[in-house]
Parts: sequence; C-alpha cells; structure tokens
Amino acid sequence: REKDASKRQQLVKEAVAKVAGSSAKARSAGLKDLADAMDSFEKDLVGLAESNSSMGQLLERCDRVRDVDMVQLGVRLEDRGTGGYIWMFDDREAMEVEQKEAEEKAKAAVRQKVQNKLNQKVKELELAEKA
Repeated sequence: REKDASKRQQLVKEAVAKVAGSSAKARSAGLKDLADAMDSFEKDLVGLAESNSSMGQLLERCDRVRDVDMVQLGVRLEDRGTGGYIWMFDDREAMEVEQKEAEEKAKAAVRQKVQNKLNQKVKELELAEKA
C-alpha cells in the first residue's frame, strides 16, 4: 500500500510537470480565470498525492475540475483516453443542462437497480413462503 502511494505520488508529480507552463500561457492569453483554475487543480493533485490520498480521491478531484470548475468557466474538457484530453469553449448554460440530464439519468439508473433488487427479494420471499 505504501509502495502504491509512493508510485501514485510520483505519477501525479510527473503529470503536473508535463503541463507546467500551461497556466502561464493561458494567463498571458488573457485567460486568467482558466489559469487560476488549472493552478488550483494542479496544487490540489500534488497535495492529495503527497498526503497519500486514494486513487478514488484523485479521480474525484479530476472529475470536479471537468464537471464543476471548467463548466463554470464555459470550458468543455473531453477525455481522449490515454492520449489526454482536449478543451474548447462552449456555452456554459448548455453544459449545465447536459450535466443535470446526466445526473437525472444516473439517479434513474440507481432507482431502477434498487427496484430490480426489491423485485428479486419479493420473488424469493414468495418462493420461500410456498415451500
């Protein structure tokens, strides 16, 4: 576990080093809010890695930068698998609507899963009562 945390810490630091300078370029292009958000994200990742946070916590912060921080700025981040991501400016309100729809869909899926489990338990109970 300690070995995993050390490796995770090293990988995060390497990833942050790869994007070093990106915030300065954004800032010099007049994108101060974007640069500030990315600086904060990078610092948070390093801090999480240094405190031996779990991979889940690191991924939660990655999700938050994509789903909250960037959406507030009207920036869409699209994952490109192991090839990183691309970003583009987009309509903030449209992105917020998309997020709400995705959240509702996820909630509906959870409700359906619980309903399916309940239905299965009811069937099991009925079979047990018949036996």
